[in-house]
Amino acid sequence: MQITFGQKITELRLEKNWTLRKLAEKSGVSYSLIGSIESGSYKVSRETVISLGNAFHYGQMDELLKLAGYAAGDSI
Repeated sequence: MQITFGQKITELRLEKNWTLRKLAEKSGVSYSLIGSIESGSYKVSRETVISLGNAFHYGQMDELLKLAGYAAGDSI
């Protein structure tokens, strides 16, 4: 079973021992929106995917975009 975008964000956040508020501070995305993304109840925008990926300094932006339902190669 493939991991969802929300699950990936949760995984990355927990690896860094960040709270939702800490990720919100780092990404500029509200913590309530991040909570909705992690629970899978919100369709994330491309810009939000990029903001979250940048907050983690995540080097595989295409993977995040694909998990969120965007075409690979759409980064930046």
